[in-house]
Amino acid sequence: MSLRLEDIELIKRVKHTYFRSIDMGDIKALEDLFIPDVQVLYVGGDLSLGDQRSRAVTGLDCGGL
Repeated sequence: MSLRLEDIELIKRVKHTYFRSIDMGDIKALEDLFIPDVQVLYVGGDLSLGDQRSRAVTGLDCGGL
């Protein structure tokens, strides 16, 4: 499978936005990256979330801590 240069750049942008959102605690920007019916499973913990992107990022929101 060969990716086009444009695809690679788009992937880089999504990764940058994802990690920057995590670093900055920008939950809204993080939520916007996910499709509405995202399925998330956090491995290595007790958290398993269903099919809503807002629920998927709720566990990451520390309330500004």
